[in-house]
Amino acid sequence: MSAVEVGVRHPISYEQRGSRAGIRARGNDVLFARITPCLENGKVALLPAIIEPTGGSTEFIVIRPTPAVDPAFLYYWCLHPDVRNNAQHQMAGVTGRMRLVARQATLVG
Repeated sequence: MSAVEVGVRHPISYEQRGSRAGIRARGNDVLFARITPCLENGKVALLPAIIEPTGGSTEFIVIRPTPAVDPAFLYYWCLHPDVRNNAQHQMAGVTGRMRLVARQATLVG
């Protein structure tokens, strides 16, 4: 989670994970924070196209663009206040520990 900084397009670090627990991502994937307050603060990152498959915090949802979607567009779309506000309204859990569940989330209205 600390590798993604608010307002910085790419993570400041990433590592190969192999079979360890955590998310699986690859180049051009967008990482979208799913836990409060990171989602509200806009923790979103675009993985550089040239990296090897990587792993990371389970507190991110991996959003993978199709070939028809520009990864940079998807990154900026995820930063839009309407998208993040919609995601916030779908969070579940107790106050202070709320999370967005990827299988249930609909980020478009």
